[in-house]
Amino acid sequence: MQQAFVKLRRGETGQLPPPIENMDAFWSSSEQYGVQQALSMSLVGDKAKVRHGLESILRETQAG
Repeated sequence: MQQAFVKLRRGETGQLPPPIENMDAFWSSSEQYGVQQALSMSLVGDKAKVRHGLESILRETQAG
């Protein structure tokens, strides 16, 4: 997923790339920061886990 975000930011299109061993050799520090920021609010899991995550985000951001 991280590689796909980097490729998107670089303007590269195509299929999801296969996993790689060393992301540090793939991305720059600014790309790493940007991807980490973009994915910082992502939630993955079943309905209960996602709901809990959304509730946490609402509390943290005081958006609720």
